[in-house]
Amino acid sequence: VGAAAAVGATAAVTTTPKASATPTAKKNRPPTPEATGWSPRESETRPAGGGYQISSFDMQGRRKTMEDAQFVVSETQVGDVLCVLDGCGGANASACCAASLAKTLKAAPIGDARATLAAAFATAEAEALKAAAAQRWGAATSATVALVGDKRVDVAWVGDSRAVVATRAGKKLSPVPLTKDHRPDAPAEKARIKALGGGCGRNEKEAKATPLQLKRAKAVGAHVVFNVNRQSHWRVYPGGIILTRALGGLPLKRAKPQLVVAEPEFTSRELDGSEAFLVVACDGVWDVLAEAEACKCVGAALASGATNPAEVLVQKAYDKGSDDNISACVLVFEKRE
Repeated sequence: VGAAAAVGATAAVTTTPKASATPTAKKNRPPTPEATGWSPRESETRPAGGGYQISSFDMQGRRKTMEDAQFVVSETQVGDVLCVLDGCGGANASACCAASLAKTLKAAPIGDARATLAAAFATAEAEALKAAAAQRWGAATSATVALVGDKRVDVAWVGDSRAVVATRAGKKLSPVPLTKDHRPDAPAEKARIKALGGGCGRNEKEAKATPLQLKRAKAVGAHVVFNVNRQSHWRVYPGGIILTRALGGLPLKRAKPQLVVAEPEFTSRELDGSEAFLVVACDGVWDVLAEAEACKCVGAALASGATNPAEVLVQKAYDKGSDDNISACVLVFEKRE
């Protein structure tokens, strides 16, 4: 790692989550399949497998503080676990939720992956809100968790940290996104928030725009009608947060109506042998690297014999000008010896 990037950087090729002094709650019990509407498969009565090659790396980068958190755990009853969290408004929520998710997933019994993930997110949210009320902080965090077994990858997420599988056909690597960002400019999220009485925009004026104003902005430009910087992030109003789903964020969760929710989305992928590796990373990577470029970077690192491809990816994002904290985990679909 170059000297400029060394400050605030930590690497790991490990199976142990980072230590945390954050208190965790009592043992969580996943909801029944009937409660989630999700039917377990016969294979889910056996350990999921795992034991793949995993690396992780995070860097404070150009930010004044480090608000990301990440951990990896190998060969649990639910498979290998990769998790990246990106804090907003401080590191309290990301640290608290990382500790909670790690504890819950390490102890999770054999069973339905979606129910396990839903229960883990619910526990992390409850612990974060309880800690926030007791300690008086309002930070929120994204969270993306991947469970990787011998036959399937299951992902749950809130926010904009992404999970991307790279598939290989001959020498060609192709990115397959497993997540979609929970941001205010996403049509489904924008519609959900509008239906609740909120708004989305690059400033509050745009978020509260009338249909007539929106029509005019489409004709002459939002920068003219709403005086917005077209490079600015879209935000949820009231609140001004750039995420539409997040863990923590006590003031946002107390708001009426509650626009920002902690309900994760889920996806899964049956492994067919074409998968080369999985990347889970925060927006410090994705804001400067397209998914195809990130996969190319990791593929080249693996081809050159790099022992920590996650570090190579994080350094690449830093070199491309990322001004955020940068965190990534990489799982190669090859078993450890």
